[in-house]
Amino acid sequence: GLRGLVMVRHVDAHQLDQVRFFLSRFFTPAVTHEQSLSTTPRDLVNFFLQTVVSLQQELGLALDTHTHVSELRRSKDENTWLRFQAIMPAPHFRITMHVIQWLVRQPWYKDTSPEPVIRAKQELAMGLQSQLPKSINNESIRSAALKLGIPCFNMPAGMLVLGMGERSKWLQSTQSHATSAIGVQIASSKKLTAHVLKTCGLPGAIHESVHSAEEAEMAAARLGFPVVVKPENLERGVGVSADLRSASAVRRAFDIAHQHSDRILVERHCPGFTHRISVFNRKIVRVSKRIAGGVVGDGHSSIRALLLAEPQKLGNSRLQRRQDRPLLALDDEAMDLLIQDQLTPEHVLEKGRYLRLRRRDNINAGGRNERIPMAHVHPDNVALSITIADLLGLDFAGIDLIIHDISNSWRDTPSLVCEVNSMPQLGVGSDPEAYVHILQDFFPQGWSIPARLIIVPDREDARTVVRQPFLEANWGHGVSDIAGLWVSGKPVTKGFVYGFAAAQALLMRPDVSRVD
Repeated sequence: GLRGLVMVRHVDAHQLDQVRFFLSRFFTPAVTHEQSLSTTPRDLVNFFLQTVVSLQQELGLALDTHTHVSELRRSKDENTWLRFQAIMPAPHFRITMHVIQWLVRQPWYKDTSPEPVIRAKQELAMGLQSQLPKSINNESIRSAALKLGIPCFNMPAGMLVLGMGERSKWLQSTQSHATSAIGVQIASSKKLTAHVLKTCGLPGAIHESVHSAEEAEMAAARLGFPVVVKPENLERGVGVSADLRSASAVRRAFDIAHQHSDRILVERHCPGFTHRISVFNRKIVRVSKRIAGGVVGDGHSSIRALLLAEPQKLGNSRLQRRQDRPLLALDDEAMDLLIQDQLTPEHVLEKGRYLRLRRRDNINAGGRNERIPMAHVHPDNVALSITIADLLGLDFAGIDLIIHDISNSWRDTPSLVCEVNSMPQLGVGSDPEAYVHILQDFFPQGWSIPARLIIVPDREDARTVVRQPFLEANWGHGVSDIAGLWVSGKPVTKGFVYGFAAAQALLMRPDVSRVD
């Protein structure tokens, strides 16, 4: 948490109303705060804090929404300033301070147009890019835990402990206690994954390992064009080049892949789109289709004109600023694909035709994800994904199935599982409740155990007298005290620096079913 002093200039009700209007322009209506209609200075300070929380939630951070404001004794110049003590959640202290300072610096004038606010928020997000968490999973899990009231303890290395006692679960992103270490090892190697799949009669990739551009060129000739060149041990499309149809393209692709890894594969190409099928506890929780960066014809604009219009889309412009380069451009990669399709930049695409201009299909290369309703997924593809997750012992798994139309069975059309991700990111853009549903399924018997907090004088003799009756040898009964922990009547730890640490340590133990 963050505690600080907020000073408010003593003004009339009309000016306070203007302040509320200004803050409301930045406030995200979707958050759970109840916006007070009062315009007293104290309420507006609270609303200011809620706006700071809301802006951080908009950036994808998980925050408790409780804030507290109390008025302090008036300063000598009480006609000018009111002083308030403010307390708010701040798990990312530097980010919270950055947002506070940014909000105070905004021009406080009455402008109802949304464009300045949109631009200002984009600039805020860009200024914080280096400080924001790299993975959205942990923040999304924390947000879902807050919504459900599940206790969440933060541990080093991005690990979380959710729940209490014997019902607690450990998570690191979307890997848990139940995730197989062997399965994680298999999934981290595309070569090993393909071998396991093919051994089990499933659609694994056909590829060869290479160590030079010359070897890559010879492997492509043996496998037959088109081919894919990619790092063997990386995820998210890093270093991947697909649909290569010439020896020169293979050599260039090898150089790109080799910048990221020394372990390179040349793989027989499978036509179609990559579909990420996310599995949790033998259930499909999300299916999305990856569409590589490109343009869609409108029947009258040239490819060059379509490409110039693409960065104007909000999502693309935001990503473009983040990477400080155009996501899509008529560079060597795009021109190579145009030549491959016997097109020029001045060609007019017929309406609705999609033209691919990137060899990899992830978002950072200008691609996009399109969510697929479960009703459109063939049952064989559902069964395939669950089978693969079971084979590798993964409770969470992201299965990347390349197939042209996922409503067709993988057994009846060209298809390929190109990757299994043991720590998939589900995303929350199109399904904000996805993690809530997962956590509900993660705790079929609930996440809490009976717990009592007993307040005693801060003296050892007083604590000894109070805790003694609780040290009965009842199985699973845990007792915490600054002097240590007792489980089933036996001491199990040394002492702690303070009582809160002792209580937290007890609540994370899997061998307690009730605690005092």
